[in-house]
Amino acid sequence: MKYIQWAFGCGIDDRELKTKYESLSEEDRLRLERVARRINLILTLRYRVSIHTSPFERYSHFDLVYFELPSTQIYLLCTCLDILAGQPDHKNFKAWIEEQPDINYLGKDGIKQLYSQYEGEYAVGRNLRNLFRDLPQGAKDWLARNVVIRRANQPLAPERQKVKKLLDRLYLYFYNHRRNSFTHSGVSHITPISDDIREPTDEGWWVTPASGTHVDLYKDDKKWNFSYREGLDEITILRIIIYADVLKKLKIELTSELIDTNVRSYSRLHALYNFLGEINRNSALANLWTRIVDDPRMSDQRLDLIHSGFSLLSSEASTIMVERYRDNRRETALRQMTSRYVKEVDHINSLVSDFNESNPPVRNADEQNKQWQVVKEFLDKLVDTPIFKSVVNLPSEKIMADLWLVISDPCYTPNTMERKMVQVRVWDRTQEKWELAEVASDQILAALAWYDSQYPKKDYKPRGRKTWLEDGRYKYAIKYRGHFYPPKYILRRVIGAARDFYGGGKAKDYTNAVLKELGFVIIQKPSG
Repeated sequence: MKYIQWAFGCGIDDRELKTKYESLSEEDRLRLERVARRINLILTLRYRVSIHTSPFERYSHFDLVYFELPSTQIYLLCTCLDILAGQPDHKNFKAWIEEQPDINYLGKDGIKQLYSQYEGEYAVGRNLRNLFRDLPQGAKDWLARNVVIRRANQPLAPERQKVKKLLDRLYLYFYNHRRNSFTHSGVSHITPISDDIREPTDEGWWVTPASGTHVDLYKDDKKWNFSYREGLDEITILRIIIYADVLKKLKIELTSELIDTNVRSYSRLHALYNFLGEINRNSALANLWTRIVDDPRMSDQRLDLIHSGFSLLSSEASTIMVERYRDNRRETALRQMTSRYVKEVDHINSLVSDFNESNPPVRNADEQNKQWQVVKEFLDKLVDTPIFKSVVNLPSEKIMADLWLVISDPCYTPNTMERKMVQVRVWDRTQEKWELAEVASDQILAALAWYDSQYPKKDYKPRGRKTWLEDGRYKYAIKYRGHFYPPKYILRRVIGAARDFYGGGKAKDYTNAVLKELGFVIIQKPSG
């Protein structure tokens, strides 16, 4: 369950996710668990596998970073779609046909019909096409706004594309162009990875990657271009598609708010790992400067400083991360640390830039010793400053443990609503006396889930033929994850049928006050 919560639980209450997950069959639970574990593997490949550069293997490094690793990640994500679209356990045709009765005397047409039956049960391509076509409406709307697949000679016009055709083309692009070419032909396409994953906007630029340029989608001579909004990449788009299908299987409605929450979560995780990598790279470079003066094995590095000057430290990822912390105690401290770190790096870069400008590199062998003395004097002063030591030592500071805790759960919103409890004055009709009853936020969440199961069309009718949304006596509504609920009905469900809670008179908004105190949003009831 922990992998399910981590991979798909962002923005969803833990108790609701657990209830929906446990209601699935054992086969479907196992299927989702396999997908969640594979996504964990994919993110490990993306963020935690270090590819060390070598001056003797520059082309190999380029191939790994821009071809092989991202193509492998896309392939693995496509296998997640295979798992979701196919049977829990695949059978080849030979094994399947052994289980079929009375097939010894089938003619040609019978064999064709039998194979069509097998394809209907186990053919990945057909089932995968249906998965794309049957995505929740929220996912279709998001894809239509942020992805365009068009003829290579046509303008980029998202408002003109039909959603059904887009979904079919997405299926062909990922299944044939990316998955099958990688699996059967060993083709790895150059695949850009977004430097800054973030929520796409209608004003954002469109990106047409090299992997999506002049693509063969159909068996003709026409070429197609695959484009997406700035801030996305192919891996992120595939993760949203997988997330949408998983929520569909869990019978959790996919809202635009949930998609946005997950993109923000991807954005934060991306920024956190970029920040962590930047800290470690800067520390390694600065630590090299501390050793270069006295270590006789670093003569080549000394010559590099004499001939080329100092490289600057990086603060781009740190600057982005400052804006992506949450407002809580742990992350407030991390934001302060990161802001301080940006200032420290900028200060060191200012000193280094001034030095490089005042001491241009030399090529003349006679001037090298003199230049080295200038470099050495600068380094002796720089490495002894508190700011420099702070940059070098940050990866080993205790606060980095807090950064890893945030990385372990990057979701912008807590997975669970903070549990709150209030006391409600109720009249117990069986004992005919007033008493105080405790009501907790998780009890309200359970009542909302019960309401969803009882009234899937949200059509609770308190009296007569009108629903509560049409009944003028109802003025307010609980708004939770895009749905509306009758406040008094929900609270009465928690308190129990034998009790009446205090209301009317001076406290006619008592119900709303209780629910607000528990953390729920109360709004004016929308019209039916």
